[in-house]
Amino acid sequence: MTLWVKINAGPAPAGVTLPLTLPGGMTQGEFANALAALQVSHADEKTRAQDVILARAERNKLQDDAYAILKAYRENVPSALIDFPVLVETMPRLTSLPGHTPEAVSASAVFEAPDVSRVVYEASTDSMLQGYELRGTVGEEYQEEDAVVIATHGPNEPREFVSTFGLTQPGAQIALKVFVILTTGNEAGSAPLLVTRPASVQLLAA
Repeated sequence: MTLWVKINAGPAPAGVTLPLTLPGGMTQGEFANALAALQVSHADEKTRAQDVILARAERNKLQDDAYAILKAYRENVPSALIDFPVLVETMPRLTSLPGHTPEAVSASAVFEAPDVSRVVYEASTDSMLQGYELRGTVGEEYQEEDAVVIATHGPNEPREFVSTFGLTQPGAQIALKVFVILTTGNEAGSAPLLVTRPASVQLLAA
């Protein structure tokens, strides 16, 4: 950019018309303004990325604290309610029961206009199958800690998930996994599935 200024200020070389412009007509001043805007956006992106890191650290601390409280509750309530075994039996589990990990199922995903992902998956043959979950994160990589449950299916429901999760804007990308969930709480996820919404849609004339 600084060399461009010097060229414009000097004598024009043979066959060159000053001031120089880029293909399309962009001038040095327009380029400088665009670069300044890019630098501001880059600084803002770095600030937002740091905010995400700090927010995740705070979230993780809350999760750790909550787990400790729930574990203490789970350990003390059974003895306090020894005369009410039915209530104890209905307490939700904090961790999965001992048992095997299921085999993950194969799955595939495609984008469908205007803003939908369609995921199909194979059936699990595990005798302890409870159901399936579709989980996802925004971005081109699946992040286990940030994944949210998008939808759930019972064992006998059609093996297809259709969702608008994360695809509200052109160019958006999401990463998905289909999880097999057993009655013990043990689970296994499929390979990550990347879905991209095109940045633009080309309309063809009839």
